[in-house]
Amino acid sequence: MHPQRLVIFDLDRTIVRFGSYTPFLLWHAWHHAPHRLLLVPVMLLAMAAYKLKAFSRVRLKEVMFTLMVGRKPVAHIDAVAAAFADMIVRDKCYADALTAIARHKAEGDILVLATASYAFYALPIARKLGFDHLVATTLEVRDGMVIPHTKGDNCYGSAKRDMIQSLIETEKLGGLDTLFYTDDHSDIPTLDMVGAAVAVNPTRKLRRYALEHDRVNTAIWH
Repeated sequence: MHPQRLVIFDLDRTIVRFGSYTPFLLWHAWHHAPHRLLLVPVMLLAMAAYKLKAFSRVRLKEVMFTLMVGRKPVAHIDAVAAAFADMIVRDKCYADALTAIARHKAEGDILVLATASYAFYALPIARKLGFDHLVATTLEVRDGMVIPHTKGDNCYGSAKRDMIQSLIETEKLGGLDTLFYTDDHSDIPTLDMVGAAVAVNPTRKLRRYALEHDRVNTAIWH
């Protein structure tokens, strides 16, 4: 038996086979507001504008939420997120990711899900998969309504690293060895702070980083 570790997983394209945010928005529109699907072309234009650096990543997420969801009661968002999480965990995760999560749980490791996805649907996914902690982006809640405005930092890049570090300090996890699973080079700031990592189906930049750092292995998950 190895000593207990802090094992951190990214979500999109590491556990889930694809980016989960747009599918959530379309899931909501399809099941609860079909008329909003008429706004999909506008959402695609917003995505194109982001690619042209017309606005930030976090602003894009807010615009997309406004178009496909709008302001909704917390209870409504929680119910939709729970159904979406059921579907994701049942059908849309890499089998190898589920095996790795189960192995780490059996070994007594502490599991953290760290994702730029919004917490309202990342949390039920984390719970269903047996994670101990979640680090994620959050939306504001006002008077019982979920508002299309990001609260605090977008959990991405160096902000994700800082949020993980804050969790480690708050939960007094600093004495544990750390292992990080991710697919994307945007997580290099977090990779720089952990003891070991697995680059899962890595992007080209992440693969190059792994080749330059012996403590980072690569894996192809199915």
